[in-house]
Amino acid sequence: MSSAARTQETWADVHGSLGEIECEASILDELYHGGVREVLDLIREVDEACKVLLVVGHEPTMSQLAAYLSNDDRSDAASLAQVRIGVPTGSMSVLTSSADTWNAIAEEELDLLTLVRG
Repeated sequence: MSSAARTQETWADVHGSLGEIECEASILDELYHGGVREVLDLIREVDEACKVLLVVGHEPTMSQLAAYLSNDDRSDAASLAQVRIGVPTGSMSVLTSSADTWNAIAEEELDLLTLVRG
């Protein structure tokens, strides 16, 4: 997650709603200033043992990243249309992939399942 106070608050809310699920959180300044390529580079560095990843960042980078990674044919059309124009603060794009490793994540590889508005 970004080092910004707003993302810290968002994570606190999300983490609190997870109940007993154990999570590891990393605070990265690169998420505050980085664009799509920088955030994707960070995702590609995630350990293979990690099966679920939540990136808490900033607009417009997060919606641009979701649009970049989403496969047009397999993604929810309404959610994809929304991320292409931007999303409200506190929104969450839910994507899935069949890639074996985070390093294998590429453009249009993921399926955008839904967009949860904050």
